[in-house]
Amino acid sequence: MKVVYGVDINYMKAWRAKEHAISLLRGGPADGYREMPRNIYMLKNVYPNSHVAMHKSWDNRFMYLFIALHSMIRGFEYCRPVVVVDGAHLSGPYQGTFVSASTLDGAGEGYFNICIFDL
Repeated sequence: MKVVYGVDINYMKAWRAKEHAISLLRGGPADGYREMPRNIYMLKNVYPNSHVAMHKSWDNRFMYLFIALHSMIRGFEYCRPVVVVDGAHLSGPYQGTFVSASTLDGAGEGYFNICIFDL
C-alpha cells in the first residue's frame, strides 16, 4: 500500500480490509445457507437415485444436511463389513458436528465415505 498508494497501514488494518473484501465477494456464512436448496436440487439432478436431504427445525432454521450419493451407496455393497464412524466438532461460524462413515473396498485399497453435517 505504501509503495503503490503512498499510504502506511499496519498489518491488522490490512488483514481486516482483506477479510472485508473477501466477504463482499463470497458473502458470509448465512449466504451459503441460502444457496443450499439450489445446490441440493443440482445434486439430485446430477446424481439420480442418491439421497440428499436438508433438515430444518420447526422455526425453519437449518439443522443438518445428509448426502449419500448413489455411487457411494453401491460401493458399500463391495466393502469389508467394518465401517469406521468419526465425528469432529466444528468451530467458527460453522459450529456443530461433522460426522463421517468410511470403509475400505474389498481389495483394501479404496475408501468410501458418507458425511453428515449437523449444525
